[in-house]
Amino acid sequence: MPHNQFVVTPQRKSEIEQLSIQREVLTLLEKKVLQEVPQQEETRGFYSPLFLRTKPDGTFRVIINLKQLNRYLVKSMPIVWGCWDEASLCSRRHDPDSSGPPTEDGNVEVLGSPLAALCLAFCLVEGKLNQTLVYIGRDCGRELSRPTKPGLSKDHLQELKMELRDYQWEVIGPALEGKNIIIWLPTGSGKTKAALYVAMRHLEIKSNAKVAMIVNKVHLVDQHYSKEFQPHLKDRFNIIAVSGDTEEKSFFANFVKTSDIVICTAQILHNALKSDSEEKHVELTDFSLLIIDECHHTQKDTVYNKLMGAYMEKKLKGERKLPQILGLTASPGTDRASTFENAVDHILTICANLDTWKIMSPKTSIESLVANSKQPKKQYDLVPQRDEDPFGDKVKELMGAIHQYLDDFEYTTEFGTQMYEQNIVLMEKEAAENANRRRRTCALHLRKYNDALFLHDTVKDAYDLLDEFYITERFIKNSRDETDVYLYRLFNDNCGQLLELSRNIKYENPKLKRLEEILKEHFHDSSNAQGIIFTRTRQSTHSLFEWIKSNASLQGLNIKASALTGAGFSNQSKHMTQNEQKDVIQNFRKSVLNLLISTSVAEEGLDIPECNIVVRYGLMTNEISMMQARGRARAQESCYSFLAKFGGKESKRERTNESLEDLMNQAIKYVQDMPEREYEEKIKELQRDSLTERLVKQDKIESKKKFSASDVRLDCRNCSAAVAYGHDLRVVEETHHVNINPNFKVYYEEYTAPVDLGKKMENWVPGSAIRCRFCMFFNTFFVTLLNICSKTFDGSVVAQQYLSNFKTIASLCKTCNNFSSSPPDSILEDVLLILDGTGTREGMKRTFFFVIVVLAERRQNYFLVSVKVRHNFWKK
Repeated sequence: MPHNQFVVTPQRKSEIEQLSIQREVLTLLEKKVLQEVPQQEETRGFYSPLFLRTKPDGTFRVIINLKQLNRYLVKSMPIVWGCWDEASLCSRRHDPDSSGPPTEDGNVEVLGSPLAALCLAFCLVEGKLNQTLVYIGRDCGRELSRPTKPGLSKDHLQELKMELRDYQWEVIGPALEGKNIIIWLPTGSGKTKAALYVAMRHLEIKSNAKVAMIVNKVHLVDQHYSKEFQPHLKDRFNIIAVSGDTEEKSFFANFVKTSDIVICTAQILHNALKSDSEEKHVELTDFSLLIIDECHHTQKDTVYNKLMGAYMEKKLKGERKLPQILGLTASPGTDRASTFENAVDHILTICANLDTWKIMSPKTSIESLVANSKQPKKQYDLVPQRDEDPFGDKVKELMGAIHQYLDDFEYTTEFGTQMYEQNIVLMEKEAAENANRRRRTCALHLRKYNDALFLHDTVKDAYDLLDEFYITERFIKNSRDETDVYLYRLFNDNCGQLLELSRNIKYENPKLKRLEEILKEHFHDSSNAQGIIFTRTRQSTHSLFEWIKSNASLQGLNIKASALTGAGFSNQSKHMTQNEQKDVIQNFRKSVLNLLISTSVAEEGLDIPECNIVVRYGLMTNEISMMQARGRARAQESCYSFLAKFGGKESKRERTNESLEDLMNQAIKYVQDMPEREYEEKIKELQRDSLTERLVKQDKIESKKKFSASDVRLDCRNCSAAVAYGHDLRVVEETHHVNINPNFKVYYEEYTAPVDLGKKMENWVPGSAIRCRFCMFFNTFFVTLLNICSKTFDGSVVAQQYLSNFKTIASLCKTCNNFSSSPPDSILEDVLLILDGTGTREGMKRTFFFVIVVLAERRQNYFLVSVKVRHNFWKK
């Protein structure tokens, strides 16, 4: 309360309690949470400036809602800890024979001993405390110092190694009050740690709380689990990590029920929301807090926005108990806005999609932020273009010859550009739709030549790309088609000259020479450098990796490199499995590797504090990618290098990105300073517009379904031979299309061993890659081996592709009758699951008493912590 209204609090009678209060007051004074009442005041004591706001007349206004606080405390029946060996078993201020909960001023004193647990267990199973359960855990010492409801002390925060900095305390304030916010902090400044503290306090304070940490990349699931949540909170909460390469996704709903914190990819949660399986399906309302990492992706058709779309539909329908939203980002971006107004609209759209009360960034603790989030030094390493480029000229000549063969000269001035690639992809699609095999085949070859020009601009082994492509084409197709024969002959007639030109060091890429100098500067014998080179494509990633391994002048340096690419399957280049990704990232963290050559997969979220050199190698991306890549350089005196051709489009785009970053900062500040009413009205308007837009888009999708499945015929993309009908197909996991017609095997043949996707699928496994039996054309198709059973579907018996295989789960929950003479090692999980409703009331009572009695007989020291369960649980 304001110091001019300070009232003296009566002193406690207990000397122990008085000492405890003095110790806590000193801690709060040190943290500047409390201040002493000025000496000129009549009464002495302390007050907290954190809960005061200055009024125009100079007096103070208290900003804590004591009514809500008292209501919560009464409902929660706080437990008071004690650990005196000579104390009685359990004392209660309310009538022990009463069938209802304690009176409003009552609480329960629980002693740190097995017998006290037995006493509290009796109260539970008899319905005396119908909103509290018991957690049994090993007491590491006699002092039970973890309060279940108040905040952690500074000493305990230091014990958990998560002491927050001033700017982190500032930005999480509204989230601790239950508001939806976006935390906007630079990369490496501790957004995740701030969110972790919010999650911890949320679980401590809120009844039936459950937290979900949502990420957009698989490797971030393991990073947040192993680097943040598990080390800090494993002793207090049940935490689980679920991603596409873990088996837990098959029983997602079961694990959500038994966990306090779930860390998963957004796709896993989205699939669970839409699943009909009892083992997988969850609702958004099962969670009380959603933490969305890299929340700037919550826009357009991303899976983040689909999740928040489901949230928004519930909100606009008036549903309650929606989860609190906490977004984390370093780079909201501008969506390539060309004006300040468009940039503001983009920021407001993200806020509306996340139902954000406010974007939080430091205002009063800027110095603390600057001191703890140093940015790398940026340098432009611009090199001149090649004086001569005979290899590139020769490739363009061959591309011109193919266009002449097609009698099509529309795109012949754009060779080697992204625009040309887009046009060629469109050409191939139109040719396939029109069954024009000649034009379609030429488009595929032109795209590969264009890829070679891209690679030639990056490194120097573009010839190997073309040579491998034609070897594979001849092996798989073995075609005598006129167009195939012409294209093979064209390459064969010129491959010798292309090989000679590609090996001539006179025409070597000047960017490689500058990259070599950068690596020599940072990776010398005595250095402990770690670095990342970002490049455009998977192919250029692997090519740069091979160049570094084979470069004689780099052999003596302390370089331990590896490539890191995406895990998605592609017919254009090799992909990494998720396990391979995980191994590379872990080895980089452990310094087994010290240099990554990566695509954009490592731009966001990769937390390597020792990384001191980041090179963006000829990239032309947006301002978000620039900021994220720059943020990977976290070591002191680190360097961020932009390596590109002088005067090229890449360097111009980088300069533009810097301007867009400034525009983003201005737009965010404008949104933060908007009047509260104006901001709220704009957010509501955008949310209504977004819902209408989704409904219109869904109507358009439905209107496109003009044909029945039986009316749709599927043809080979290459030779146009009919191979299936629409009613032969089913959708697995809302993603994979499967042909269930056993006669389909007549139209294809297998030409590889079983395909390894690098992760385990739920109810199917990939078989061999296949190709058309008539033209030997191949694509990213493979035979799928399914668990199949008969099921009635639309009045007919068909094979069901997506079904639960009813795996047997060894339940951790046991009843008294199933126990052996001694309790199992997993006694904590057993008791929690039993008391959470997985057994009958009588079975739970017998089991719980059995466990406590055994513990008491063994004279083991255990302690209790209260946790919450569903209302009316004991009335079952």
